[in-house]
Parts: sequence; C-alpha cells; structure tokens
Amino acid sequence: MSGRSHHCEEEEKILAIRENTEASKSLLAWLQQQVDSESLNKKLEELKASIESAILRTETKIMSALTDFADRVETVFGSIGTSVDGIVESIAGINTDVQQLKQQITDLQNSGGAITPEDQARLDTIETGVNALATKTAAAATVASELDAQTENAPTP
Repeated sequence: MSGRSHHCEEEEKILAIRENTEASKSLLAWLQQQVDSESLNKKLEELKASIESAILRTETKIMSALTDFADRVETVFGSIGTSVDGIVESIAGINTDVQQLKQQITDLQNSGGAITPEDQARLDTIETGVNALATKTAAAATVASELDAQTENAPTP
C-alpha cells in the first residue's frame, strides 16, 4: 500500500465519519424536535382540557345564578299576582257596595214627606254601609301601597 492510497483511504474514512456524524446530528435534532413537539402537543391538550373545564364550571355557575334569580323573581311575581287579584276583587266589591248605597239613597229621596222609622233605618243602613265602604277603600289603598312597595326594588341576581 502506498502512502498516498493509504492517505486517501484515511480521508475517505474521515469523510464517511463526518457524514455519519452530520447525519447523526440531523437525526438527533429531528428526534429532539419530535419529542419537543409531542411534549408541547400534550401540554396544549392538557391546557385545552383545563380551559374547557373552566368554561363549563363558569357556565354552570351562570346557569345556577340565573335559575336562582328566576326562582326569586317568580316568587315575587306570584305574590304580586295574588295582591293584584285581591285588589281587583276588593274594587269589584267596593263598586257593588257603591251601587247599592246609591240605590238606597235614591230610594230614600223618592220617599215622600217626613222621615219615617223605615227611612231612619235606611239612613242608618246607608251610614253603616258608607263606613264599611270607607274601611274597604282604606284596606284597598293599603294593599295597593304594599304592592307598590314590593315592586320598588328589583331582586338582585
């Protein structure tokens, strides 16, 4: 073997080693990138799951708050409805009482002459009816005031 050919062989071996080393480095870099990508993807998936879970918990809290609010408002509306129904019934009763009192006054005015014991009884009945009507209208005013007090402040969610 001549020195020159030995030298060429050595250079070829060195060149092959360098090529293998470069290929190994490239392979190592690629593997590192794959490992980092997998790790990054795994962390991204975990982060995504965590965010989705937080959104679901927030949605649940919001829906719960809305349901609680709706229940409180429904209760107040029920109370208001009952009050309004009572007011309507009271006003209808007061209207009937007013009509009856008017009729009694008309009947009394249509009676002729002096006040008879029957007329006095009618006057007493009218006075009793007017006093009862005043009590009913005061009660209706109280109920209306209470109803107004219920609707002054909206329930807080």
